[in-house]
Amino acid sequence: MLSQVPRRYLVAVLAVTATSVLAMITVACILLAVDTDGAARAGFALLAAAGSIVTAASVAGIFLLPRLRRIWIRNRRARRRTLDDLARLRGADGGVAGARAVRGVNDKATQAVALARDLQASVARLETAMKSVPDVARLHRLLDVTSQQTRSLVQREADATRKEVGTSRTEILRVRKEGDAAQRESARRFDRVERVTAEQMRHLYGHVDGLAALYTMLGPAQALPPLLADWAVGADLGAHLVRHVLRERPAAIVELGSGVSTVLLAMAARQAGHGHVTSVEHDQQYALRTEQMLREFGVTEYATVQISPLVPTVVGDETYSWYDLAQMTLPATIDLLIVDGPPGRTGPMARFPAVPQLRDRFARDCVVVLDDARRDDEVRTIDRWLAEYDLKLTGGVRFMTGTAELVPSDATTSEITHD
Repeated sequence: MLSQVPRRYLVAVLAVTATSVLAMITVACILLAVDTDGAARAGFALLAAAGSIVTAASVAGIFLLPRLRRIWIRNRRARRRTLDDLARLRGADGGVAGARAVRGVNDKATQAVALARDLQASVARLETAMKSVPDVARLHRLLDVTSQQTRSLVQREADATRKEVGTSRTEILRVRKEGDAAQRESARRFDRVERVTAEQMRHLYGHVDGLAALYTMLGPAQALPPLLADWAVGADLGAHLVRHVLRERPAAIVELGSGVSTVLLAMAARQAGHGHVTSVEHDQQYALRTEQMLREFGVTEYATVQISPLVPTVVGDETYSWYDLAQMTLPATIDLLIVDGPPGRTGPMARFPAVPQLRDRFARDCVVVLDDARRDDEVRTIDRWLAEYDLKLTGGVRFMTGTAELVPSDATTSEITHD
């Protein structure tokens, strides 16, 4: 055990002991030189008592110092391990490692408090042992000072350990919370990207399939117009409409909003040998572009583009910006109505007046196709058409651009024929 005591402590204790013994020998010599009336005997008794106290204090100090040193080293190691755990946790994601580190810090905190209590109990036992020796005021004062200094040191170490443990726990919980939040946000973003990617892939496949079907059904002598432009109908919807025209051979096709779809419908009517397309357009530039494409593909006799400006149109108690009926020449009966205009930017519920204004012209099996049906205004438009104009919805929203199909409630066919 003595090998565990630092050399400077042993030297100090031995120096104190040697000094005390030398002092006692000096006092004994003086008493022997002036021995009167038993003064030597009383002096020797006092020296014996003082020697016992010094010896007991030295021995107790020698055996207590290794324990004090071990406890102090444990505390230092516990604090170092706590700081190491916190450093490792800062590089982690705050998940399972964070929870494990919290438990480790709690265990170390409990151990540090137990060590502090053990050290205080050892000091108290030393005080009790010292006070059982005959009272010497100076030695008691030294012992009290030593005890107070020891308790102060222990308290400081315990307070520092508790503070660091508390800080570590707070930091660990913060990092863990931030890590969990980051994981949830990353998972949410990944799920969204995955959904959008899957949806875009479905749209791409639909576009490729639709484009192949269009070339197969129409057999154009030249490349079809671009079908991915902002103003163009999607290839999947275009193929769907062409297929319907070829199978059902509608006589009167009315289209609100002209463009590539006008050309595809006219080519389908030519292929079927039956039907005519009336396309209504409020923008003169778009109308001229559509007429140019009709000429390029040689189908001007199967389609007519009519320019009709947008004017205030009253439906019930509400006013909308819609096509001027006075400048239109429409067929008396409509077999297929495609609502792809006016653009949504022209006003709220821009496409709602189509059914109120043209409902009386619907054939019994008329099919109404509404494009951009995922937009809020178009969703409300469908709800009002269903509630107010005796129509029914046939299936959900389909195709890349979002398309809904409606027919009269008493129609003998429920929808456009699907493949």
